[in-house]
Order: sequence, then C-alpha cells, then structure tokens
Amino acid sequence: SGNTTSTLSKLVERTNPAYGKHMQDAEMFTNAACMALNIWDRFDVFCTLGATSGYLRGNSASFNLVGLFGDGENATQPAATSIPNVQLNQSVVELYTDTAFAWSVGARAA
Repeated sequence: SGNTTSTLSKLVERTNPAYGKHMQDAEMFTNAACMALNIWDRFDVFCTLGATSGYLRGNSASFNLVGLFGDGENATQPAATSIPNVQLNQSVVELYTDTAFAWSVGARAA
C-alpha cells in the first residue's frame, strides 16, 4: 500500500474544426452615464450606470463546443453522439442579450 502507478498520456496535435469560423455580425448598444472623481491629480475613481444590450450572429460552427473541447476519437470528424450540435454546420445562430440595468466601478493611480 502506498505505491501508485500512473500512465501519462502523450499530447496529440489536432486540427480545430471551429478554427476560421467567424462571427457574421456583432452589435452592442449602451446607454450609460459615467462619473469620475479625481483626487490630488493622482487617483481616479469612476463608476458607470446604465443599460446595455447586445446581438451576436454567426455560423453554428463558430459556436461548436467540439471545436473548443475536442473529441477524443476523431477531432476532424466528431461522432454524431458527441455533442448535439455537431451536425448543424450550415445553421445560423443568433444570440440576443438584454440588460435592464448595468453598472461598473473602477479606479486607477497615475
């Protein structure tokens, strides 16, 4: 007891099926106000309050998780059972975000 055996796996280079699949459209709309406080011309403290909405559109292959995480069996032709969206290579994915209230705070020193 106390002895352990482990086998190391060798890294294998693979092609990424999502590489080169670009977003077709990306938009972000922000309606916000910014307030900054300058202290002794050395420190800035700032905050923003407002609302933000966004829109992303692209080929489903650019959202494909197999391209990000890989398929251990075959990286270029993943099995149909690996992830549900691997066969949707000609589809378009649209993602809308809507935030009723957004805020941020920050500081910097000169």
